[in-house]
Amino acid sequence: MNIPLFSGLSVLAERYDAFILGLGGVVHDGGVLYPGVIEALTRLREAGKKTVFLTNTPRRSYVVVRDLNNMGLPSSLYDGVLSSGEVVYHEFKSKKDAFLASLGTNCYYLGPERNESVYEGLEYRIVTDPNKADFILNTGNLFVNDSVDTYIPLFSACVERFLPMVCVNPDKIILNHGQFDICAGTLATKYEAMGGRVCYRGKPDKSVYMYCLEGLQIEDKSKVVMIGDAFETDLAGAEVAGLDSVFVCGGIHAREIGFSKGMPDMQKLEDILRHYGRSPQAILPSLMW
Repeated sequence: MNIPLFSGLSVLAERYDAFILGLGGVVHDGGVLYPGVIEALTRLREAGKKTVFLTNTPRRSYVVVRDLNNMGLPSSLYDGVLSSGEVVYHEFKSKKDAFLASLGTNCYYLGPERNESVYEGLEYRIVTDPNKADFILNTGNLFVNDSVDTYIPLFSACVERFLPMVCVNPDKIILNHGQFDICAGTLATKYEAMGGRVCYRGKPDKSVYMYCLEGLQIEDKSKVVMIGDAFETDLAGAEVAGLDSVFVCGGIHAREIGFSKGMPDMQKLEDILRHYGRSPQAILPSLMW
């Protein structure tokens, strides 16, 4: 494998002017910051580098900022946050997207209460009966450790009525306080398999990377890198957007690559990179300087 494994960001800081970072699996485990993150972001700041977080979190960006602050990460250490929830909120509000504008006004909300900021203040009527809905807004499973099979009766009723689904988080697996759990992407995949129509918003869609580039105001894309832990979203989206990418080992693929004591099993890592068809410019054990 010809992809270099670096111990930290210091080498990359010499190569790039701006860093687009994932959150879960890169910066935190769903509830607690990873060791070394504060120092790494501080050193990037001191080096004059720009940093934004790009996350498939199905909540508004201001909520993500608040959550990061509660974890002990001050907003002074980064330039901005773009969440998939923020993207969906503004697309619903602007109605510029033809598909979203055609959905109707009665929304069946599928997700936990903590994600409701994605539709708050919008002109939609939230209904609890799918028979009265025009579409489904999917931000994830209702309870931790839910089985996707729990949602089959609901999905059957919705497919029968040809209800389209908007999936606000394409991720299939998330880290929740260090434990893996299914999320909106898994539910959406099941809905599609049952014959439902799904519209995904968030990584790996090229548009969210373009929003980040606009905010960073860096014209030369070769000076911008995406650092993430997910092959199907972070790295795939970076490739589509024409950006360099760096894979972080300690996230959702940690078990698959035998990540232990700060190092992956290199053979397993090579195998999984080949499986997903990804070729990042570098590999990091974790987000450290």
